[in-house]
Amino acid sequence: MIITSALLIWFQMADAFQIFRLLVASGIETDQAKILKGVYDRGQPLIQLGVVVVTSFSLSIIPMISKARIQRERVKLQRLVSFFMRTGIALGLAITVALVVMMPTLNYTLFADYEGVDVLQVFVAGLFLLTLLVIITSVLQGFNSMKAPAIAAVCGIIIKVMLNGVWLPEHGIIGSAWATNSALLASVLISVVILKQSINFEWPSWQFLIKLSFSVALMAAPLIIINYLPFVTNHRIVGLVVLIIASLIGALLFLFSASYLRVITRQDIVMLPMGRSVIKLIKKMKR
Repeated sequence: MIITSALLIWFQMADAFQIFRLLVASGIETDQAKILKGVYDRGQPLIQLGVVVVTSFSLSIIPMISKARIQRERVKLQRLVSFFMRTGIALGLAITVALVVMMPTLNYTLFADYEGVDVLQVFVAGLFLLTLLVIITSVLQGFNSMKAPAIAAVCGIIIKVMLNGVWLPEHGIIGSAWATNSALLASVLISVVILKQSINFEWPSWQFLIKLSFSVALMAAPLIIINYLPFVTNHRIVGLVVLIIASLIGALLFLFSASYLRVITRQDIVMLPMGRSVIKLIKKMKR
């Protein structure tokens, strides 16, 4: 868990050594290279916020998997792993899409400009892959597999460093964002292959993915709209307030839609951070 959670820190270290040097070597002036590196670094605290939520959820996985494994409950293990994969995909996709679509307003609200919005959107999109990686790593640790997460992380770091060297000179700063996502994807695939050797779990069905996509689109609607409101995009304080309100509306729309379509059941919500409080809120609003 520690290795996977710290993977972004290792990526950040690779970027610290490579981005500025490779940008300058590709012909970009020193001052401009520093500015580009600063814009890219804006994505780190944003994606870390998502990691905190995912890590809080993943902490409940290890003891449940360990208990079922020790008691040799094979069927229960398969159901648990399938459940965690399904919920991890739903949670990761919702958080990632929210960050991507609100990025123009969020970037202006926090940093007073719209520099690097496309780069930051690509960068935070990696949160979905990181979510899956954290979930799979937690499941593997429940199986008492400690080497697998380390292998996946090391492979990810090697791929990140190699792709930085290839894509940064050719594509600029966005190349580093794509390198991060590609490295995360490789780590996820390696982890899935290793997990499949431990247990045969079910992937989410197409019906689940379609319902999830609808719920996420419904959630994203208010976050997309605020990007086109003049009084939001020109005033930082107003933008922050509207952003918070739109985020709360989007979250509620997602929870109601996902609950109605049974993308996320009550049992799923209970396992999320503050899940019981969310269920109580939903019950009150239904009255």
